[in-house]
Amino acid sequence: MKVLVCDDDKTAVETIIKIIHKTTPKEINISITGLSKNKDILENTERNSYDIAFLDIEMSSLNGIKLGAILQKKNPHCILIFISSYPQYVTDAFSIKAFQYLYKPIDEKRFQREYMKALQICCKIKATCIFNTLEGKKIIQPRDILYIETYYKRIKIVTIHEIFLSSIKNKQHVIETLKNFDFISVHQSFYVNMNHIYSVHSNYVTLYNHKQLPISIARSEDVKKAFHNFIIQQALQYPDF
Repeated sequence: MKVLVCDDDKTAVETIIKIIHKTTPKEINISITGLSKNKDILENTERNSYDIAFLDIEMSSLNGIKLGAILQKKNPHCILIFISSYPQYVTDAFSIKAFQYLYKPIDEKRFQREYMKALQICCKIKATCIFNTLEGKKIIQPRDILYIETYYKRIKIVTIHEIFLSSIKNKQHVIETLKNFDFISVHQSFYVNMNHIYSVHSNYVTLYNHKQLPISIARSEDVKKAFHNFIIQQALQYPDF
């Protein structure tokens, strides 16, 4: 896990790094880069990508919002947490999908709470699973799976980039493996990743790629409720003002 901390106040950088070290569970390996000089920040972010970034907003001639946008181009899943004394930048921060906006002076307990949330999301994003396919064992990231489809005596693991076929006997193992990654059974033949659902209708779901998958009559209400709760849970990852 690669973490970036940028603030033109070197003491602030050191304080944040200290809290991160104290808060991070021992089983999670992290690499922290702390930078306070604009030149070093620009050179470093030109070469590297990060999973989580703590950014000040006003850093001499460097704007933290623009820096966050650069980090997102390197890694679209980079979790951005802004730390600032200025409330007027909140709207700009969330326009680039910031995860959180914290105020100075740092409230350590609030910081730790939001950092742990970010870590959990990051671990889920970076998670990988091993599945037996007709082509052999494949390492697949759950975030990339759109849905699992029962297909005659096979199952299809449909990802963003390709499709893998596996024996029907592996179906239960696949479902058990993915149960903690926001998947839902919309039909006896379809197990769908809610992160890729754009909308839910009475008898079908539409994915962001415009693919439509059927919802069985028996599961219709449960699917609507589950997706509604999922949306709320996603919203709660962001701050309330």
